[in-house]
Amino acid sequence: MTSTTAEHGAGARQATEQHLRIVYVLPRFPNLSETFVLNELRELTRIRQEVTVVSRERPEPGEPLHPDADGFARLTVYCPSGVFRRLRVALACMDAFVACPRRACRALALCVRLALRTPRSGAIRAFGEACAVRREVPKNIDVVHAHFAYAAPTGAALARLLGCSFSFTGHAVDIFISVPPRILQALLAEARLALATSAIGRDRMLEVASPSDRAKVVLVRNGVDRTQFRARPSEPGGVPLVLSVGRLVEKKGIDTLIEALAVLLRRDLDFRCEIVGDGPLRAQLEALTQLRGLTERVRFLGGLDRLSVMKVFDRAAVFVLPCRRTASGDQDGVPNVLLEAMVIGIPIVAGAAGGVAEVVKSERSGLLVAPDAPAALADAIERVLDDPALRHRLVQGGFAETRNSSLNASAGELRDLFTSIALDPTIRSSGAAARTG
Repeated sequence: MTSTTAEHGAGARQATEQHLRIVYVLPRFPNLSETFVLNELRELTRIRQEVTVVSRERPEPGEPLHPDADGFARLTVYCPSGVFRRLRVALACMDAFVACPRRACRALALCVRLALRTPRSGAIRAFGEACAVRREVPKNIDVVHAHFAYAAPTGAALARLLGCSFSFTGHAVDIFISVPPRILQALLAEARLALATSAIGRDRMLEVASPSDRAKVVLVRNGVDRTQFRARPSEPGGVPLVLSVGRLVEKKGIDTLIEALAVLLRRDLDFRCEIVGDGPLRAQLEALTQLRGLTERVRFLGGLDRLSVMKVFDRAAVFVLPCRRTASGDQDGVPNVLLEAMVIGIPIVAGAAGGVAEVVKSERSGLLVAPDAPAALADAIERVLDDPALRHRLVQGGFAETRNSSLNASAGELRDLFTSIALDPTIRSSGAAARTG
């Protein structure tokens, strides 16, 4: 490799081709709780985009995976780990400075600037990770795209090493909590494109960005895979199933759901509940379930793959996600499970927090309740279970709300946005955007 643009091949392709070589930088892949990333990869590949995954960490041993994740996992480039990680990273950094000194200096300069803004940014580690995977990704890369702002420093450094455009998607905890505003501002300055999956996420990035960088922020909602999620033909019979799906973390409000179910139990309402997902609060939530006398009514199913979740969806009488904004400021954007439940035709009851109200329009496409209000949540669940006309109205409202939500449409929009930044001649000539704020 030399330090010129020719290191990575020919110039930009014509926009009419729209066939790109993209590197996705992810915190951990595969990840059972991040179905939207896998869906995005599958759909981009289906529409003939060439996508390589770089994962900063490996999945946990024995972690369940979605059925089609294995094909991507076998081709994933993993950052070094284990006993010899530091040695491998050091050798890779030396190789980068020998093979492409100008680009390596530019990548290191970016990471040093990020580190100086916040010492705990992990930016120096990001430089080492980028060097370590540089030779393992294909040549002629057009765009390096990072999912989650905490993976973005690695993506930005890799883009500088490869001489291509950089972009990232900000979600929820990464842009509200994990990544300090000064680092997020610098990442927005470095990126050619910053995607948000919710309006609340977009507004957060616009708030942090310098005025000259705000035009880079674009809202692209995650789409629903309509080849797998379809409207069910009828409501399920039998004892009503209250369903919740999500990571067992504070912002999901599952403790509020359990308290609401205890209220319904005292009202002698006939129901059962299944909770899909895993997380750090599982033991605490199971203990609360036992304390409230709900062990015969509530089942914790743990993390399930997509096909298993779809089977549970089909049995649900109502889908409940009592989201909250935590004391630290963590909150959801637009949880994909809400959109999927709407497409299937399940009435929704949700907490009015984060970006939930962007898709759950109260009394139209679902019922919204105040966070941390078990009695109000119990009232809303009981209303849905007792009123067929209300269920019908909410289901029809959900269909209307998700009419334009499709994985194909969102992937096509991503392809067009990636094409627009891949064809920027200033990136090809300089190797990366120069300014980092």
